[in-house]
Amino acid sequence: MPVSVEVLTQETDQRAAWRLLNDCLDYDRFTWTEFTRKTTRDPGYREGLFLGAYDGSELVGAMVGSLRGQPPSAECNLKIFGVRRERRGAGVGSLLLKALEETVRKMGATSVDMRGNFLYFFPGLDPRYTPAVAFLLRRRFSRRGEVFNMRADLRASDFGTEVQEARLRQEGILIRRLSEDDRQGIEEFMLREFSQTWLMETLLAYESEPPTCHIAAVGARIEAFAACEACGEGWFGPMGTSPALRGKGIGRLLMYRCFRDLQELAYKEAVIPLVGPADFYAKFASAWIDRVFWQFKKPLE
Repeated sequence: MPVSVEVLTQETDQRAAWRLLNDCLDYDRFTWTEFTRKTTRDPGYREGLFLGAYDGSELVGAMVGSLRGQPPSAECNLKIFGVRRERRGAGVGSLLLKALEETVRKMGATSVDMRGNFLYFFPGLDPRYTPAVAFLLRRRFSRRGEVFNMRADLRASDFGTEVQEARLRQEGILIRRLSEDDRQGIEEFMLREFSQTWLMETLLAYESEPPTCHIAAVGARIEAFAACEACGEGWFGPMGTSPALRGKGIGRLLMYRCFRDLQELAYKEAVIPLVGPADFYAKFASAWIDRVFWQFKKPLE
């Protein structure tokens, strides 16, 4: 019986795909909560972008995408895919990718990429997944860059900040946890200083109780933030400080507050994904480069 590709809309089928993908991944494992947050709960998810490959009634592969932007410059983010080990090399992945490309082309996408975007599983593809790298290269994806994650040991310190926070209060800078009353303020700050994507990621901190985000405020105006447990389980970030307050050590204090949140959640290590300032994390968190990812992109004709 030939393999067929179907759109997965029922939770039972999506859970089967989640289990299959976890079985396919040697270096990663996702809870159902995190999996749904990064697939069907992603604002870029559209019906038709969660695909399963079946041999009769047996699920043998799965692929999930999301859409970013608007036509004529929309892009499809290839979020996660996998094929049962014993079925690799038989064209299952190709059928899934062809179906995904046909679907997103109709939605106005002009390219498919695998890189860090909003609510990503990976900021690219770990090259240790060598069969997946070869699969993308054979299907005219080109390698566009390399990024990395870092990791910090949460058992190395208590990450105390009281003395430094007292000093900042004397300057009129209050370090505190984000509250429900800060929604308008954090939105204004993020759109003024950073991006819509970072705003959406930071707002996910409200899904934890208390919110896993800390801020620096001058009066009623937010000037710095750091979030954790928002974009991924055990993840730190995003984090940023307005130019007016940089150089005062505020980012480090906010990071330490987030590390204490992760300690309370029983994590032993913090994942710092898609790192920019590696020297900052190496110096103030004793973090090390943990994983490298290759980013890929393919234009759709």
